[in-house]
Amino acid sequence: MKNRFCAVAAALTIIASNTCVTMAQDAKKSEEKSDTVYEKVVTKAYSFEAPKGWEVSAETSFGQREILPKDKELAKSGSAFSSMTGPGLGKQSWDQLYNTSLWFITRSYGDRKVTATPAVMIKTKLGFEAATWNMLDEEKNIIAKYVVLKATSNNILALSVKAEKKEGLTKLEKSFQHMVDTATLK
Repeated sequence: MKNRFCAVAAALTIIASNTCVTMAQDAKKSEEKSDTVYEKVVTKAYSFEAPKGWEVSAETSFGQREILPKDKELAKSGSAFSSMTGPGLGKQSWDQLYNTSLWFITRSYGDRKVTATPAVMIKTKLGFEAATWNMLDEEKNIIAKYVVLKATSNNILALSVKAEKKEGLTKLEKSFQHMVDTATLK
């Protein structure tokens, strides 16, 4: 009987791990219903919907989380989403936010030569003001997309998608747009 219970528990664990987002302790899955392809990730500062089965890391001391694909090939290629909060940074102008972001982003690529497209101002589907831009490699291929949302509380949420290859970015564009469309700030 004990072995049968262990086998059932193991099977349920495998099924659960293949169908839900793995959450860090400081993030939780919302019980609210969502699109069948996505699950809502809720933190103390923001929420968004991520693809089912993706891993959401713990928040770093500087407010960043990695959201990693369950697809092993995508994960090996360096494809990932990330989120980063900036409490109170919304007091800066959009130009200041863009320039500050680029200062950190360009350094994250080390010696690799990358350039940014100009920021474009948008409103998200949920009504947040946002700026969006792309990062380009040496051959002018898009290797990352960034969106910074600003709340009336002056808090910001930066979302990004990165991929080393165009195919990886193409696979992730729809899910990243869904993440942006469902993002809220507190």
